This record gives sequence, structure tokens and C-alpha cells, in this order.
Amino acid sequence: VDEEIVTAANIAAINTGTLSGGGVVPVEDTFKLHSKPGSTKTLYLDFTGHSFQAGKSVWISTAFEAPPFDMDGNPTGFSDSERQFIQSVWLRVAEDYIPFDVDVTTEEPTADKLERTSTSDNIYGNRVLFSPSGGTLVPGAGGSSYVGVFDDVGEFYKIALVFPEALAYVDKYVAEAGSHESGHSLGLWHDGVTNVTDYYYGQGDWAPTMGVGYYRNITQWSKGDYA
Repeated sequence: VDEEIVTAANIAAINTGTLSGGGVVPVEDTFKLHSKPGSTKTLYLDFTGHSFQAGKSVWISTAFEAPPFDMDGNPTGFSDSERQFIQSVWLRVAEDYIPFDVDVTTEEPTADKLERTSTSDNIYGNRVLFSPSGGTLVPGAGGSSYVGVFDDVGEFYKIALVFPEALAYVDKYVAEAGSHESGHSLGLWHDGVTNVTDYYYGQGDWAPTMGVGYYRNITQWSKGDYA
């Protein structure tokens, strides 16, 4: 840990639970986590609520005030247990994105870190919003995202949604949805089984990130080369 930042270089050396309370850093530093500070690409894991407008038919066509992540019925602040949960989600998503040049962070970036202003702008990213708003936006879904919008100019379509209340507030499930929906924003479609299902649930201990990884211990990016 350097300057209250946890980087990808030392994720492998971190075991959840080594600090008191079960976090990877003290709870007061929960919103200062970075996996690769200095990268030109940012994946912002936003648990604080956000106002946005989206045009996708299954979402909304007017501005929506998404509430912050909340497990204890008090949306005005984050308890220690909520902060530890957020740290666990960040750690799992950051591990998924270690192979890539992207900073997975819980610290709100400046606008220029997320919005791409032109095709020559090489500094941009995407927001992954963890908000208990699925019942309003996409009932029954664990998350939702546009496909292939990560490098879009402008912000209109550039938000991935994760609905923790639909995932039973299990950190493993919420993190898998975060990586999965972010994968859509990067242009990936589902890993599925032809003529059987749109999602592959894996085999043994393994499942693909763009399938259904909730119930397997090991999830990885896949090009469809599973059995």
C-alpha cells in the first residue's frame, strides 16, 4: 500500500481479512482504491449514486436519479460493513482487469478521465454504477449495459449498471456483474451455448466472465474455447 492506494502490482499479495474488519485497506480509505493509477483508461466503480439519462428502450428516456449503494437502510452514509463490501467488490473486479491497461478505481475521477471529447482524445473511461434501482430500470436483471461504448465520444451511452439488490447483496455476485457489464461496454457479447442458452454457466469450478460466473470459484475472460 502506497499513499493509501492499492495497485495491481500488490493485489496478489493481499488476502481479504488481513486487516481488522476484513477489508484490504482501512475502511476510511475505501474510496481511494486504484488498480493502475496513471493509466489513460479508467473504470470507475461508483457506489455513491448518480444522475444520468439513457435512451435504451429497456431503460429510460429522461434523467434518472440513481440512489447510492445501501445495505443497511441508511443511504446517507456508508457503514464499515458497507465499505468492506465495496472493497471486496473492487478487489474482484480489479483482479479481472489486471491484464489490461485500465485503472479500476473507487475514487471519483475528474470529468476528463471519463468523458471522451473527440476521437483524438486518448484519456477516457466508463462508469460502473452500483445502485439498488433495478426494479425501476430493468426489473429482474442483475445489471445492464450498452455494448461497445467504452471509446464513444460523449457520455450519453457510457454507463454500466449493476443492481446489488437483485444479486442478494453478495459481494461475489455483485463483482461478477460489474466485470460482466463492463465487458459489454468494451464490446463483448455473451458467452453462450448454441441453441441452448444465451449464457454459459461453466463447468467444474470455472465459468466465463461473459457467461454466468456467480456460482463458480474461478471466472476468466474467454474467447469461446471452453469445452
